[in-house]
Amino acid sequence: GGGRTSASAAPLNDGEVRMIAMKLSALLADVVVRDFPQRWPTFVAEVFVPVSRGGLWCEAAGATTTTNDPAAQQQQQQQRSRGGYGTMVGTKIALECLRIVTEDCTDSDYNAKISTKRRNDVLIGLNEVSNQFLPLVFVLLSDEYAIVNAAKTTLREMEAYLTSAGRTVNQMTQEEGMQYEAQLARRDGAGRILADCLRTIEKFCSAMPLDWILGGSPAN
Repeated sequence: GGGRTSASAAPLNDGEVRMIAMKLSALLADVVVRDFPQRWPTFVAEVFVPVSRGGLWCEAAGATTTTNDPAAQQQQQQQRSRGGYGTMVGTKIALECLRIVTEDCTDSDYNAKISTKRRNDVLIGLNEVSNQFLPLVFVLLSDEYAIVNAAKTTLREMEAYLTSAGRTVNQMTQEEGMQYEAQLARRDGAGRILADCLRTIEKFCSAMPLDWILGGSPAN
């Protein structure tokens, strides 16, 4: 047949991965708006858990460390893709899903599509389980911010070393180039997740009354 076999299929590029991730986020959000919390009460418990436990949340083990080992550098670049999300794509899907759900339940453009009762059910349900996902998002936010700063510092040090040796970035050795690209991938990949965290937090917190977020309960 004309289809590609699994053995000959080329890996997806960053653009294709992002497109699929956005489509999956939108599809997952549609199910949440329709079924959460009544028919899918375990949404957060199933999605915002590590991939190793069947969820989407990706843990970037060792992402804050720097290594000179070429194999480890290649693994870092796979995990922190400069042009995409690498192995952090599951986290992107989870964050984007939460952002879309919150937006759909609060944005006036969607008010006519979703009943007031359904919107309130979803928002109250999310607030009741927010302690299951907000701490994860805040920890991720802090970790990714640290990664961005560490990578930027390392890049400046690399560039200063090259300057002291009378060389430019274009004159790096192959090994130096691998190290430099690994740091660029860490900076750009972490920066992308950082931006996603901030957008999601901003949307969620603006949709919830402050007393709910600080631990109060919505009135029955």
